[in-house]
Amino acid sequence: MRSMRPEVIEICLDNPDKVPGAKAVNGIVVLSVSGSEVTSRQIGDNDPFMSRLKMSGSLMWTEYNDHVCYIPSAALEPVKAKIDNCFIAGIVIGATEEESRGAARRLREEFSDVKKMVSSKPLCEFLMRSLYRKIRLPVLLFWLLVLVTNFIVSSHIGEELNVEQQLKRQSEAQYRNHHEIVTQKEKMIADYQGLILPKSSVEFDRIASLMPDGVRLYLMERTKEHAIKVSGSASDVSKILLYSELLKGISNTVEIKSLEARINDSNYYFDFLIRQ
Repeated sequence: MRSMRPEVIEICLDNPDKVPGAKAVNGIVVLSVSGSEVTSRQIGDNDPFMSRLKMSGSLMWTEYNDHVCYIPSAALEPVKAKIDNCFIAGIVIGATEEESRGAARRLREEFSDVKKMVSSKPLCEFLMRSLYRKIRLPVLLFWLLVLVTNFIVSSHIGEELNVEQQLKRQSEAQYRNHHEIVTQKEKMIADYQGLILPKSSVEFDRIASLMPDGVRLYLMERTKEHAIKVSGSASDVSKILLYSELLKGISNTVEIKSLEARINDSNYYFDFLIRQ
């Protein structure tokens, strides 16, 4: 970090065209300003002058133990234009060259502290821009290629693992669904076989036997209109429509009384009315 220490540039406002030491290697500078335009004023305890000075937006100043030195901010604009490639870590105003030089060197040592440098957001941005300009483009391209290659390889491996896990979950889900469908169908057929009315039992068995995979029946009952009401659900609307077409082999009049989806439920619920 020693190479990042600020350089002190002495500015004499009597001759602002000459800016000695502006060729700072690391671009971080502390300006030591003196000259005839510098105003020096004695201050004491509870002196209201400092409050008025701090409220002014057109002056720059440096406060010492018993006095303050200040100049118009515009006096340094020509100097700043000549060192626009440097980062100004601080500006010290002195009544004499010796005074400003000594204060600037103390400020340089203070600003050389690593913690203070890291905490300065403008300085960090300046150093990053300087580093970017100095690093060779092939080095950046090399690391960019390494990052891209690593990302592609990692993504490919991750996609293969995800596909394998998804296939495994789908296979397990299909097995569970198939087992559940077979169980429900067997139970429903057994229940229908136990109905009291023989004629109804035969009709209900025929209706249940035409049920496609993926369709569940919850209710089959005779209505007052001498029709059979069939209620059930399926996760796919096409399964319900297929079931209605198959039921037309029993009766030409198969009405879909309702077909709806319910909130927070992925199934579709239907009511058929089969007229004799």
